[in-house]
Amino acid sequence: MILYSILLALFGLMMIFLEFFVPGGILAVLGAMAILAGTMLLSLWGPGWNVAGPYLIVCLMLTALSCYIAIRKIKKSGKKDSFYHSKDQEGYVSFSLSKELIGKKGVAASDLKPSGHVVIEGDPFQAVSERGYITKDTEIQVISLGSAYLIVKPIKESL
Repeated sequence: MILYSILLALFGLMMIFLEFFVPGGILAVLGAMAILAGTMLLSLWGPGWNVAGPYLIVCLMLTALSCYIAIRKIKKSGKKDSFYHSKDQEGYVSFSLSKELIGKKGVAASDLKPSGHVVIEGDPFQAVSERGYITKDTEIQVISLGSAYLIVKPIKESL
């Protein structure tokens, strides 16, 4: 029984260590369950609590040591083994519109009620009408930029 308990403890410690490098939490739960199963194995079918108590205390100390070693390994690796890379998102811009679009003319590709799509120089863009409803195929002009959309107005032909 003692050999099986030690094997369960080693398996549990390995799972807890690996949890730092694999997301999800399942490995930590499996590790804790393995350590508790080893404790129960010793207490119920082995020598009893006089061995299971110290076994559990040693397992908890080894778990703390395993966590400490895993954290140090992550810190020394320069975050390459971490899921939270600080440089991954550095300089990333999800979407940007050029200020050169202001004043350009195009056509409403869909009804803008007040938002929809427009085509300017063959490129589609999301757009919002400055005010009111703009029907499909109406000529529009860009008057401003939003965070990820154009603000447009219809071009009124003067007679």
